[in-house]
Amino acid sequence: MNVNPSNIGLHQNMNRVLRLARGTFFRWISADDWLEPGYLSKCVKTLEDRPDAIGLTTGFTLYSPEGVARWKHYRGEFPSSGDAAQRFERMLWFYHAGDAIYDPIYGLFRRSRLLETGMLRR
Repeated sequence: MNVNPSNIGLHQNMNRVLRLARGTFFRWISADDWLEPGYLSKCVKTLEDRPDAIGLTTGFTLYSPEGVARWKHYRGEFPSSGDAAQRFERMLWFYHAGDAIYDPIYGLFRRSRLLETGMLRR
């Protein structure tokens, strides 16, 4: 296990773990998060079936400290346009949609494509 000797901040830590990763696919996950059984295999299959896709994101459930679940069903437009700029714009919209909908940063991505971006800015 790699542990940072000091608190290097969120973005620097995300960049560090991305550089340390060696797999074909990559997903950031926080210490208090967990994935449902079968989640990753379904995501990997989806990406394998769509070689043009760089990554994918899914809905998620938030739990209070008392264990109460909060989940919102999203019925709007998904970033599935054939136009890359339109897909990117839609992904940015999700950042401002509020919690318990979608958070693109916690999707599953092709690691090689993330590395091409120059990683996260400080």
